[in-house]
Amino acid sequence: MTLAYKILLVFVLLLVIISLAYSARQLVKGGRSDADRSKAMLTGLGARIGLSATLLILLAIGIWQGWIQPHGIYP
Repeated sequence: MTLAYKILLVFVLLLVIISLAYSARQLVKGGRSDADRSKAMLTGLGARIGLSATLLILLAIGIWQGWIQPHGIYP
């Protein structure tokens, strides 16, 4: 279960990065109207927010279940 959980976390993180790259591409891409670009970037932003919330929830579940162990920063 732990390996599948960690693979899921990495997959969701990769989706967040892909969504960020999609929005960056829409920002610099030419030949489209500003309204179309804004709508595409807003869609990417919404997806990124949803994926980030999912990632945080998955991390909280993993800590709660004991699948991952958080640790402090020691000086």
